[in-house]
Amino acid sequence: MRNSKTKICAIVASLLVAFAGEASAQIAKEIPVYPGAILATANESGTEDQCCSFSTADSFEKVLAFYQSALKSKPMDTKQLAAAYPAMKEQLQQFEHQMPSTMKYRAFVLAEMELNGKKGAMLFEVTATPAGVNFTIPENTILQQDAHFVVQWREQTGRMSPEEKTGRSLIDWKQLQGALPTVATVGDFERTEVTGNTNREPPTPSSSVNVSYLKPGPPIVGGEDSGTPPKGVEVSLTIEDFGINQKNAADMISVDARNEKATTVAGKYKGKERSEKNDAGQRSCEITFLVNKRFVVYCKGDGTSDLSLIRKLIDGMSLEILAGLK
Repeated sequence: MRNSKTKICAIVASLLVAFAGEASAQIAKEIPVYPGAILATANESGTEDQCCSFSTADSFEKVLAFYQSALKSKPMDTKQLAAAYPAMKEQLQQFEHQMPSTMKYRAFVLAEMELNGKKGAMLFEVTATPAGVNFTIPENTILQQDAHFVVQWREQTGRMSPEEKTGRSLIDWKQLQGALPTVATVGDFERTEVTGNTNREPPTPSSSVNVSYLKPGPPIVGGEDSGTPPKGVEVSLTIEDFGINQKNAADMISVDARNEKATTVAGKYKGKERSEKNDAGQRSCEITFLVNKRFVVYCKGDGTSDLSLIRKLIDGMSLEILAGLK
């Protein structure tokens, strides 16, 4: 039965290609997926070459009624199609000749077009065998609300790029937010508004959340205000999710520079730290560590080289939240 189904699908596809030309990209109608239909991701050769094919155990009549309502079009059999579109008659007759006696076929006309001076049609076809009802919705005509089937098909048939896979695995920044410190002040430092962003789309999928604690600089004594506020001290905390890209996450805590050294946070999270003062007297420090093999936490001090200040803010984080996310 599976071989027969594959052969029939090939004939149906040839009808579609022969008369659609480049028109499928111009089809205005979006086709919904029949409720409860199952996505086909592999045929007997081990692959599913066309997105997206579906099957359902519901009756042929029920499926046709659904699409007649959704597409505002009546289903046609091969004889009705041949009468309406003589240019398709030869292929329709060939298809009908090879169609098993137990198979049913109807098609909905999505659009008409002229090819080589003859009228043809872009079809949406529904077939039924004792095994169930089958139909294929081209990727460019699938209803937006059903677009997740395209993603599922790409993933299960190995057509998803590494960037797409990473994007799919990312956790939304609002979930990461719960691991940040919640205290409004730490000594003379005041908490700023939390910011974050999650982008799952290639080429650079990312998800991160950030908060800073600021300590204003000393007041200006004498002279006119230049309009530029005095330099204060800022400590920023950023959590970045690397998703399934765990190698890149691990690379972020590797000790590379001479002023860096390995460290451990909360007794179990491996990372690195640095503290420095340059020739101009500018101070900075940083602790970067890895949680759950995928979350990199960057803690940076600007205007200070006091690592104990950074550790105090880290102590206010809920790292167990990150440890429990998957």
